[in-house]
Amino acid sequence: MPTLPLRRIAMPVFAALVAFVLIVAGSATSHLPRAHADENASVGLTPAALSAGPGENLSVTVTVTNTSTQSLPTAEAVITAGSAPLSTIADLDSWFAAEDQFTQPGRFLASVEVPEVPAGKTVDVLVELPLASGRFGGLWGARGLAVDYVIDNDSAAAGRSSFVWTAGLAPEKTAFAGILPLVPSPSTSGLLTAAELTELTGPSGILTRQLAIAQGRSVTMAVDPRILSSIEALGENAPEGALSWLSLLRSMPNESFLLAYADADISAQAQAGAGSLLIPSTTDVITPLVLSDS
Repeated sequence: MPTLPLRRIAMPVFAALVAFVLIVAGSATSHLPRAHADENASVGLTPAALSAGPGENLSVTVTVTNTSTQSLPTAEAVITAGSAPLSTIADLDSWFAAEDQFTQPGRFLASVEVPEVPAGKTVDVLVELPLASGRFGGLWGARGLAVDYVIDNDSAAAGRSSFVWTAGLAPEKTAFAGILPLVPSPSTSGLLTAAELTELTGPSGILTRQLAIAQGRSVTMAVDPRILSSIEALGENAPEGALSWLSLLRSMPNESFLLAYADADISAQAQAGAGSLLIPSTTDVITPLVLSDS
């Protein structure tokens, strides 16, 4: 039986970088009663659009929820915004995790009256924010929004959200590559038996289902080399289903690469001075599996 090299195998040289999109589609709510400890309120802020730019206003919905057994009186929602861009994930995390949520951070944008909220009910109030007041500058990127729910001049709850300020040049888009592993169930043996391959590549086998997921999708396939080594080791005794599965794999246009055999430590090999990853060899006759370009 000839060697069964895996075609269309590309070295795992791809940048699976997720584009920086600091867009919070929903609202961040905080249940932080302070002066009104007896009142159980939470407030959220949800932008109607994910982005806005110079000369535009931004519609937001203030949502107040009363989880107590008493009504919350008529109150005020004060909305402010941080002027500095949230340029990193850490900046965004810091904005939402800030402990100063009652200080109305940033510049004042608007305030709106919130009607009485009955016990166990939620009230929504629509607000039009004049973004010019935020002085967000000319840099494209995310900006923070904050809402403070004020009862009798005391903060009862606060929440934070964000939107994307579209002034200036937007960053270039980066490519995103999804990786789909094609791996059998864990095993203590170095090779798969004919019976195992028959089951794994059968109509409802896990390898069949994994390969079906990759079809028609732009995903990179990470292939367990044990599958190929096992088929090669069986030679003419390899199950027909396994050969058909391998033929389909080789015919697919997806980029793919071989995983480290038996979860070998790639970093340890590199530190040991290996010029290439260790590869398995099934017999003296069969050529070891190698990565090759299509």
